[in-house]
Amino acid sequence: MFEAFQENQPSVPPPTWRELVAVSVLLLLLLCVPYGNVVFFGKSLVISDNRSPLEPSYLGDYGPELVNPEVWRRQNLLATTNFHDPGAAAHQWEPGGEFLHKAIERGEWPWWDPYVGAGTPAMANMTQTFFFPPYLLMVALGNTSLLKNLYIFFLFWMAGLATHAFLRRHGIRCQASFFGAAIYMLSGAMTQHVGSFFGQTTACLPVVLLLTRWLLEAPRPSRIAALAVGYGATALSSFPPMLLPMFGFAAGYGLWMILATRRGTRARLRLAGAFGLGIALSLGLVAFYYLPIADLMADTPPQVEARYRTFGAASLQLIGLFTLLSPTLVDGTKIFIDSPMQGLMYRYEVLPFIGIVPILAALLVGIPATRLKRQLAAVTGCATLLLALKLLGVEPLHSLTQIGPLAQIRWVPYGGFMFSGFAAILAALGIERLADGRVSRAGAVLVALIGGCLLGGVYLLGQADGVLAHEHAEQWLTELRQGLLVAVLFGALLIAITVLRAKRHVPMLSILFLTGIWLLESWFNLAAPRQARLDVWQPEMLPEYVQYLQREAGYGRVFGPEFVFRPNVGSAVEVFDLRSMMAFNSHRTHRLFEHYSQPWKQEIFLVGSLAMPPEGVLDAANIELIIVRRGAGQMIHELKSRGHRRKYQKTRLWIFRRPSSPRYYFSSDYWVSDAETVFETLGSRQPSSQILLEQTPTFQPVPNVEGDPEVVVEHFGRNRTLLALKAPRPGLVYLSESHFRGWQAALNGEPTDILRANYAFRAVEVPAGDVQLELSY
Repeated sequence: MFEAFQENQPSVPPPTWRELVAVSVLLLLLLCVPYGNVVFFGKSLVISDNRSPLEPSYLGDYGPELVNPEVWRRQNLLATTNFHDPGAAAHQWEPGGEFLHKAIERGEWPWWDPYVGAGTPAMANMTQTFFFPPYLLMVALGNTSLLKNLYIFFLFWMAGLATHAFLRRHGIRCQASFFGAAIYMLSGAMTQHVGSFFGQTTACLPVVLLLTRWLLEAPRPSRIAALAVGYGATALSSFPPMLLPMFGFAAGYGLWMILATRRGTRARLRLAGAFGLGIALSLGLVAFYYLPIADLMADTPPQVEARYRTFGAASLQLIGLFTLLSPTLVDGTKIFIDSPMQGLMYRYEVLPFIGIVPILAALLVGIPATRLKRQLAAVTGCATLLLALKLLGVEPLHSLTQIGPLAQIRWVPYGGFMFSGFAAILAALGIERLADGRVSRAGAVLVALIGGCLLGGVYLLGQADGVLAHEHAEQWLTELRQGLLVAVLFGALLIAITVLRAKRHVPMLSILFLTGIWLLESWFNLAAPRQARLDVWQPEMLPEYVQYLQREAGYGRVFGPEFVFRPNVGSAVEVFDLRSMMAFNSHRTHRLFEHYSQPWKQEIFLVGSLAMPPEGVLDAANIELIIVRRGAGQMIHELKSRGHRRKYQKTRLWIFRRPSSPRYYFSSDYWVSDAETVFETLGSRQPSSQILLEQTPTFQPVPNVEGDPEVVVEHFGRNRTLLALKAPRPGLVYLSESHFRGWQAALNGEPTDILRANYAFRAVEVPAGDVQLELSY
């Protein structure tokens, strides 16, 4: 079963260690061109450094290293220039990293996050990516800004080196393989995602393909194990909209190569068995992570199901393919504050850019010279076509990908990152064909003309969109001229190579000149000012208002009607917040939030309130501090009319304190009704220690009396809370925490039930006398 399949071996030996070391050094040197300010001058690619979720305007004292935000504004540049969805990193991934770092320091497992959404599962929310091995190591080592920047460069390097090794194992020359590696490493798939959890998954595409290729060459036990570990580690990068197309292509590539082997049916079955065994082992390795997620999704709140149900139905307009050319020419909304092509953003979905050079190089691919290269070109070309048809909504493929879990995948834009991988493979094959002298002068001229036509089409699109009348038209025209320069240089060099090749005067060094043109285009696309490594999550860097919250909030929650103190930041700074940007929150907490705080749009998250919830709801949720912008006149008037006092005031925000019932308290007064009645009653009543239940306890309700004992918190952890009190009579311990499956309670060492209380929260029945109540997740 474990014999080598010689016909699948590369036509040249695999890369030597000396070659891999040299390529590694060259790849790192390439990164110094667009990211020189990060490498040499202490700037940062960490998204929270460039746009802090704690103090986006950097009004606090961030030290002498701070780069004035005016530097970006003067150039019409976003602080998070060229990053896709920076909010996902700054509001989800990075707070999760700080949460994990503190959990490791205290020896706690990061199963539950008590700080957001009145409590919600932490690991099972997936965007945290706690167990992706390189990320876990970086967090365990300190999770500092310096380490994060090194981690980002590690992802770049890993993606580039794996791309090079994968291409070399198909018999592609070293220089052409390096060209393909440089393309993938500096394309939009990597550069627009690498500062967030998307980037981890993106960087793993060539690793997955390399492991697949390595196994197919000789399916020995060690290679099966390596594939299982590599696939499993990649799955722990934890972003399904990218993982599914990635593993889908790897599986398609593997099956294609198995079927293409010249060995007999029995040999194909043995090879397929080894491949299937590796996949099965990888699934077993990640079961600890995905089974809890599957369990959570089986109990999916309706708002999540409704939100994701139609994601797979989204399609890309044909014009959207032009966004593959450049990050600015057709859609500059990830670069510019006021993008000249902003109109297209509202009409079309966009994809991570590939670049002009890779697209033109890929057009050279033709029919490769060797069988192995032809198979690689064929499977990549078919995958490119199928993905394009899917994204463009062509039937029947579009409908077939809306079945089951596939319907919940946001193929546009996340599936589009695969185009960069396909382009890197096809471009390397095309450049190899060029070096072999198999590209004619007519073919080179045609490719050069196609480049000119594509940029001419971009100019016409700009005219149609009114770019030339835009305030920043000259900025867009400069970007267009840069693209035209790259296309002219690349086209001219192609033609020159075909001419000189006919005279046998073209060394392989010419490929490095082509790589240099790609590096020039990358510099045009990626070079931008970057903020210093501020390390905004470190205690000494926290803004004054956050330090105030840490001192004053205690176990009480904060609530921000607007985007002040961003959601999930509480996870990082250990301040309790009702809001949440977790994908999975308690359905009942979500319903309370959506109904009573009137978010500005329907979301799966608990964000964007337009109204202040009633006092009964705020009290049940243990809201003690409310943060508002100073200019929110109507909200401030509402808070003052309710008698809440302003306790903190700075330039842009105020913090009000409201009297609230404690997070944990004893009560023998209750009222029982159905869920809908409890929901409505909670929104209409004033704060009260009477607990609204949906099932009757074993004791009769008794009015509370002044002097009832407080509930003492003896231990509070992420997954375990220990409470104590001396109950004067039978009653309930109210827990202002979301009622979620998975929690267990022990009363004086014996298991007991957790009741639904105040619609979305919890209560536990306790007897008179000394009580020890332990809750664990």
